[in-house]
Amino acid sequence: LTQKAEKDSLTLINIPTRITSILEFELYFGGEKELIPGDITIILDEENDYAVQKISISNNAASYLYNSVRLFFDNGGGACFIISTGLYKNLNGAVESVSLEGLTNSLQAASMVDDITLLVMPDAVLLEENNFYQLQQLALQQCNTLQDRFAILDLLENKNNSLHDAANNFRQHIGMNN
Repeated sequence: LTQKAEKDSLTLINIPTRITSILEFELYFGGEKELIPGDITIILDEENDYAVQKISISNNAASYLYNSVRLFFDNGGGACFIISTGLYKNLNGAVESVSLEGLTNSLQAASMVDDITLLVMPDAVLLEENNFYQLQQLALQQCNTLQDRFAILDLLENKNNSLHDAANNFRQHIGMNN
């Protein structure tokens, strides 16, 4: 999801768009998702001088695409293609959520572009577990079918602090195909 998705008054939703800088990203797709009250919950420990005990961000508030692209260019990245699945907020102002359908449609749009060599889906981690792995399997299938790209796949949040368990969970769900 992006703040906007427009170039020359035409929509860029599900349109692979080549950019060469974060300034181009901001021109066509806008900036970082803004937080609104209630997006972040901070729990303080009253018995420890009100030290921060826990911080949580709601899934609807999280968005990783903008900062992933920013870091890509900050680290010397060249041209890349952006495919917006939709906007942070719909026409009624309601906050949209990352969806399997939206990301699958964008993945399909990516399959039509020969210049794409790397599939990266940073916001996929916001999907439910089954949808997350289904999307990753589709990305691998595309890589296998087209034979001209590969995918960088993320692990889901490591809630039990065991990298071994998180990696095994990934391997079990991703399967052996492609």
